[in-house]
Amino acid sequence: MNDFHRKSANELLAGYAAGDFSPVEVVEALTARIEATEPLLNAFFTPTPESALVAARVAEERWRNKRPRPLEGVPFGVKDLFDTAGARTTYGSPMFDRHVPDRDARAVERMLDAGAILLGKTATDEFAYGIAGVNPHYGPARNPWNPERVSGGSSSGSGVAVGAGCVPIALGSDTGGSIRSPSSFCGIVGFKPTWGAISTDGMWAMGRTLDHPGPMARTPTDAALVHRVLVEGSRGREIARALASGLAPFPAEARLGVCPDLEQIPLDAEVRPVFEAAVAAFAGVGFPPREARFPRAPEVLPTFVPIRDAETLYTHRVAGLFPARRDEYSELTYSRLAAAANVGLDEYLVASANRWRLAEAFAELFQEVDVLLAPLATASPPQIDDEAPDQQAWEALGLHMVPENLLGLPACAVRAGFDSAGLPVGVQLVGAPGADALVLAAAQTFFEATAAVQERWPGDLCI
Repeated sequence: MNDFHRKSANELLAGYAAGDFSPVEVVEALTARIEATEPLLNAFFTPTPESALVAARVAEERWRNKRPRPLEGVPFGVKDLFDTAGARTTYGSPMFDRHVPDRDARAVERMLDAGAILLGKTATDEFAYGIAGVNPHYGPARNPWNPERVSGGSSSGSGVAVGAGCVPIALGSDTGGSIRSPSSFCGIVGFKPTWGAISTDGMWAMGRTLDHPGPMARTPTDAALVHRVLVEGSRGREIARALASGLAPFPAEARLGVCPDLEQIPLDAEVRPVFEAAVAAFAGVGFPPREARFPRAPEVLPTFVPIRDAETLYTHRVAGLFPARRDEYSELTYSRLAAAANVGLDEYLVASANRWRLAEAFAELFQEVDVLLAPLATASPPQIDDEAPDQQAWEALGLHMVPENLLGLPACAVRAGFDSAGLPVGVQLVGAPGADALVLAAAQTFFEATAAVQERWPGDLCI
């Protein structure tokens, strides 16, 4: 019996290069795994097995002829917020249930051009306007560690698909934690890059100045591999150069920090010991965190919310959806858009001005440290609640993922341990704008320092 569902993208590439197995074998095996897990987990809105098998045969031929591209034959999933030519793209809404784009989003195009094979479109909250992964139209994406718990959102299906071993890598997007939330709850690696390093062209916009497409993966080295493929433009060129030879070691002289000011909601008794263990793990490999301060932390959420809401509402108005198609929204999403209509121009402009003052203040923190170690969730993944799908998830996630979107900072979620019920708990590494490679290097150092934590996967536990 094969173990392709346990292999990382780099391990698949090494196996292809050695001739140990082929892309066709891997695609067939992972397609079967998707079919087996979907009734339980609901990770995929639209699997694409037929086109994946065609692409796998092309990849097999390229390996045979020694012409592989960077991701040749590696299967991946794509959050159903990204357009995909010839494959249904719903944006998590029945308004687009039969929508089939005629072109790929730019990030998808770059993945396909690099040889990656699309296995399907993964679940998302309605128009990505959620944090729990509970879609009222298509059902919840269920946590692979315990299907009665939320997966986190809004890149819920991508988190579940990677966590369950259906794909080794996936694309997600992060406007206020939507890559890092499911990565923490599903126990995988999720990387939110520097803002603007990856194109949002062809991706449904939520907050246009807050949206960050990014990779979700089994390991930081896999995330770095995908990130190198995705970055482009003026913001991406320097990052691409830093990753050109692979992920460099975290420098011995690097300064790691923690910032108590950012813990606006206290960590509960299940999460606090895991975060303290993460601090100890870094100290154990020569990076004892020093304390950094950010006294303006309480201003972050009041600045973020009006920007997010105004920009989200703008997208729906320009698309002609709000308020004209009220009956096709869920009550929760429509109520949020209606509330966003109360954000006036003055409030948006004041928040935008304060945003840059916060960015300047946060830049001072990176004069003291190079990478910040910070919590993600404040509590374990809550039970799935169809009546109030986001409330408990928001309380569990708190405010710990908002500053990075508001300020455009690279941040990598990585599993740090488990709670008493065996559910994963993540932490994040955060850097200054453009320090993507350094953040990923810190994540890899942590990943290696916590090898026993990283070896455990849910595949044989509940599937």
